[in-house]
Amino acid sequence: MPEATLIEIEPGECLLYSRKAFFAGGMDGYTQPPAQNEDLFEALENVLPAKDGQFHKRWGTNRFDGTPAITLATRHFIEYRDLAATKQRLICAGTEGATRKVKTVDADGVVKNTGVFTVASTTDNPRAAISRDFAHFASGSANDRVKYDGNDVAGSGTTTWGITAPTGAVVASASGTGTFTISFWRDYTVAFENTATGHISEFGPFTRVAAFKKKAQVDVSVVPTGAATEGGINTGTNSRVILATSDGGGRDRLYLLGRIADNTTTTFTDSILEATLLNAAVYSEIDQDGTKRGVLDNARPPSTGKFPVKHRGRIYLLDNGVLRFSKSLDEVSTSTDFEIGGNYEECWPAEYAMELGFPSEDSTGLHSDGTFLYILTKNTVYRLWGDGPLNFLPPEALHKHTGVVSNDVFTTVYRGGQPAGFAWYTPDRQLLLSDGPTYTNIGFEVKTELDAASLANSRLAFFAYEGYNFLCFTDGNAISKWLLYHLDSNKWVTWQLALTNDWRTVTALHYWTNPSTNASQLVFGTGGTQEKLGKIDKTVATDGDGVTTATPSAVLRTPWLAFGSSDIRKFLNSLEALTSASGADFTVRIEGASTEAEFTTPTSVVAAGTQLTASPAGDQFLALAGLSTKDKFYRLQFTITAASLSTVRVFGGYSLEVAPISEV
Repeated sequence: MPEATLIEIEPGECLLYSRKAFFAGGMDGYTQPPAQNEDLFEALENVLPAKDGQFHKRWGTNRFDGTPAITLATRHFIEYRDLAATKQRLICAGTEGATRKVKTVDADGVVKNTGVFTVASTTDNPRAAISRDFAHFASGSANDRVKYDGNDVAGSGTTTWGITAPTGAVVASASGTGTFTISFWRDYTVAFENTATGHISEFGPFTRVAAFKKKAQVDVSVVPTGAATEGGINTGTNSRVILATSDGGGRDRLYLLGRIADNTTTTFTDSILEATLLNAAVYSEIDQDGTKRGVLDNARPPSTGKFPVKHRGRIYLLDNGVLRFSKSLDEVSTSTDFEIGGNYEECWPAEYAMELGFPSEDSTGLHSDGTFLYILTKNTVYRLWGDGPLNFLPPEALHKHTGVVSNDVFTTVYRGGQPAGFAWYTPDRQLLLSDGPTYTNIGFEVKTELDAASLANSRLAFFAYEGYNFLCFTDGNAISKWLLYHLDSNKWVTWQLALTNDWRTVTALHYWTNPSTNASQLVFGTGGTQEKLGKIDKTVATDGDGVTTATPSAVLRTPWLAFGSSDIRKFLNSLEALTSASGADFTVRIEGASTEAEFTTPTSVVAAGTQLTASPAGDQFLALAGLSTKDKFYRLQFTITAASLSTVRVFGGYSLEVAPISEV
């Protein structure tokens, strides 16, 4: 039912068009007259959705980064928290000038690590999956496979994601006289270890020592040493693990002989008798269902993998049209010890790969909602069932012909703090909202804005703030437009930051619960000459970059109004508006149209910037009876420049006295 009322004041002579509530008021800038819905507005800029039936100006924006401030045009935010919850950081990946870098800030926006690492990729900013105490980075470039522990010192806290296995075999031979006997053979191999992080590489080539009797020992020499760095990143290798088969046993079951607790010594002495060895820790084995456990196949993640995401106890990557996944915690454990075979996040067996059946260039991202893994492509959203190779089902084409532009415009939607679906932006510039099995195109009303967005730079995020639940889309242009979809009313509004510098260039969005204040917060990155971080701030009514502030103007433009009949021309007698603003802070423009061409080039009835005056009742009033108005349709635009906080009503309704010409 329309919220506006149209009543006769004087029968046959004068009508009163009045609207005093905006519960149904949202933006529709796409539908053309005369088919427009009169409850909606052609423009609703810099206001909040009318949750209480009235329009309030939007919240302001402020600098999020503190002192010292970050200098980075952030493209991706990654939220880091260690297991003990003693350190929380916001990882920022982006560009500083022409150089891609990764930095961190704390919950107050203070930069903590000015150089986690310099990115090797020349085309992609790295993303990261957080698991336990580490962020695991990948960009599609081999040297960006980096693991980070939250350290605040530039250049510290990073190691390679995984450790490359030894390539050389040891030399081994029995010597001396004693009680050491091997009846068949004993095979020797070595794995590299980082004792600080607990990871162990895959083992290297084997060396066999044939049967011998009553020797004192086996002398092991030419023990490989691990590289100190790979791709400029510290491997952390500080120990070697010496492994061996049982007497005559297969190489799929390896026991711990001992460790060399450095990365320099190249000799080792084995005097472990068989009975003792069989009671040693098992570092590699294959169980009944064929699952490889321990250090077996502890390869590094694929060098060209992208879009790391943690999902149901594994890390996943997209690698040139192949879905790759790590081991699980169970698979690095053996029959003798839990997680003895290294960190599961760093163990990537070559066979842990799933051919997806579509070109690699169509892959745009991965997303987990905790239950399903979503594989995003330019054409289809796929859903993966299962949590490992024993129960994976082939990826299900969940939504065909509704592809995803990028990982940056696919987000989980929450209701009541629980995942309730997801939303995404498509290559054909639609914005879709899904509850899982079905989806709805929610972007019709803002199709003009979506069509003008930058596919490469647009961003989408869910955020909840002050009782509002939003989908927030930024269009990625140099003067970024914010499109906000109110999930509770299914209505759109738009925002435009008021400053005239690059603070308006939004490069990234991130919604989180700030660990310092425990309050919900939307953080954004800015580009150009700014390269700073901003936040939505309910305590201010202005947009500020830390140096300059500016007051955003709220703009409300009605659709073309016919006042009951699109065939009759009308006079306008007067306008009243219910608002807390006055004078130059509240102005109106009125346009008229009677032909198709005039919808595009309308007649000016009241010029932009016209102020209203206070009526005896206290409302803002404008006399129109002296104007030569004679059109069938009228469109009004209200502009509010008052620097009011969002708690102050800026627009509560309006009314027009209208006189049909044919009845005068």
